[in-house]
Amino acid sequence: MFTLAVPVVMAELGWMTMGLVDTLMVGRLGPEAIGAVGIGSSLFMGVCIFAMGLLLGLDTLVSHAFGAGRIDECHRWLAYGVALSLLLSIPVTILVLILSAALGRWGLHPTVLALTQPYLDVLAWSIPPLLLYASFRRYLQGMGVVRPVMIALVLANLLNAFVNWLLIFGHWGAPAMGVRGSAWGTVVARVVMAAVLLAVIVYRERSLVASRLPSRQRNRPNSHPRGISIEPMHRLLALGCRLAQGYYYYAPMPPDQITGLLRGSPTFTIAGHEVAGDEDRRLPRVLGVPDLRPDAAGYPDRDVRRAECRL
Repeated sequence: MFTLAVPVVMAELGWMTMGLVDTLMVGRLGPEAIGAVGIGSSLFMGVCIFAMGLLLGLDTLVSHAFGAGRIDECHRWLAYGVALSLLLSIPVTILVLILSAALGRWGLHPTVLALTQPYLDVLAWSIPPLLLYASFRRYLQGMGVVRPVMIALVLANLLNAFVNWLLIFGHWGAPAMGVRGSAWGTVVARVVMAAVLLAVIVYRERSLVASRLPSRQRNRPNSHPRGISIEPMHRLLALGCRLAQGYYYYAPMPPDQITGLLRGSPTFTIAGHEVAGDEDRRLPRVLGVPDLRPDAAGYPDRDVRRAECRL
C-alpha cells in the first residue's frame, strides 16, 4: 500500500506545484500578472475538472479487467478513454474560449483583463494533451503502475519552470512574452506529461501482452467487435459522471432531491444514507450549503452547519 500511495501523493503534489511555480514566476511582473494567472487558472480548471472527472471510471474498469487477466479488454478501455478525451476536448476548448471572450463583462480591471484573456486563450491549447494525460494516468493506475505518473509530473514541473524562465522574461534570445509565456510553459509541460505516459504504455505493452495473456487467449479469435461502440462508451460516461460529481462536487443524488438539499427538507437520502435537516427545518446540515430561501433573512447568524449522516 505504501509503495502505491507515495507516488500517487507525490504526483498530486507535483500537480499543485505547477500552478504555484507559475504564480511565483509571474509575481516579478506585478500584482496584475498574479491576478491574471489566478483568474485564468481558476476558470480553466473550473471547466476542465469535470471533463477530467469523467475519465475516473477508467480506474475501475481497467483494474477489473487487469485483475482478471483480460489485457485485451484493458486495451479497449484505453481506446475508449482516448476517444472520450478527444471528443471532450472540443466542447471544453470552445467553452474556455467563450469564457475568455466574455471576461470583458465581468468588471475586471482593464490591466488585469488585458493580461487574462491572452493567458486563457493560450492555455486552451493544453486541453487535448491534458485530457489524454488523464486517460493514460487512469489506465496505468488501474494496472497498479503509479511511479511513471510521478516521474512525468516531476519532469513536467522542471520543464514548466524552464520554459517560464525563457518566455516570461525573454532569456537566451527568446521573446519576453510575460503572462502569455507562462501559459505556453504550461502547454509544453502538459504535452510532455501526456507523451511520457504514452511512451510508458507503449514500452510496457511489448512484454505485458506476451507474459500476462494465457496462450489459449492469444490464439483464439477476438470475440469483441472492433471500433468504438456506444454501449461501452455509455458505461464509461455513466460511471465517470457519478465519480466526477461525487469526487469533485457532491455525492450523486436524483434531481428531485437537490431542491430538498437546498431548501432544508427534514430528511433526504444521499448515496444511500439518510441525512437530517435542522430541527426547525430551515437549513440542511450540509457543509457549504447556506439557506437560499427568500424568507431566510431572519435565520439566526445564517450559519452553515456540517452534515449529520445516520449510517
